Amino acid sequence: MQTWLKCAEIDYKSYTTLEEVLGNASVLSALISDRNAVDYMMRSTTWADDVCADQNAMSYIGLNNYCANTLLNDEDWCAAICDSEYFESVLNVKVPTMTSDTKPSGECIGENYYSSNYDYYLAFDGSDSSFSAGNASEHYWIGYDFITTVAIKKIFFTSLDLLSYRVQYSNDKSTWNNATSNITATGEDIIILPTFQNAKYWRLLPTETKGNCHFNSIQFYGRQDV
Repeated sequence: MQTWLKCAEIDYKSYTTLEEVLGNASVLSALISDRNAVDYMMRSTTWADDVCADQNAMSYIGLNNYCANTLLNDEDWCAAICDSEYFESVLNVKVPTMTSDTKPSGECIGENYYSSNYDYYLAFDGSDSSFSAGNASEHYWIGYDFITTVAIKKIFFTSLDLLSYRVQYSNDKSTWNNATSNITATGEDIIILPTFQNAKYWRLLPTETKGNCHFNSIQFYGRQDV
């Protein structure tokens, strides 16, 4: 603990436990703002769960791009951040509650067989209404245009009749790259992406379905400036 404090030149404290550091907001803020201290923190993966369970710590991490990006690029810290009840302090970019395909911001995008009867935003409106993506054999999909580039790290959605899918990203909505390999659907899925990719467009691509699959409650969480 003393080594961590010395990284930020905090020589006036003799803390020996993580609890003492977490209990002092000014010391905690100084450590998270100092790059040397952040690098040491990242290597101390045994602290991850306790730090990420602290609301103040998560708020400070979320306000510091270097700290947030450094920790999110470490497997253990990323898992702890994504599992934290305060994860939205760090993954602070998400799809707003949509009232149409283009309001209040960004754009809900996709392809589906029932385009005349269903709107893409129904998968992002926060209600139980759903978007029918169609049959996987027809390559239907659902996604969101963030307008600016965003590095997505965590995704949540519910689905019906979806057996497997991939997460993909693009910067031109023409060439799509895989953010994941094939994933078996569970009906209520939470995905933590293994690496950061900055892109404007993000989508869920069904690869196997029982028939016409439906999506609702989709949410993409990430950060800008990664």
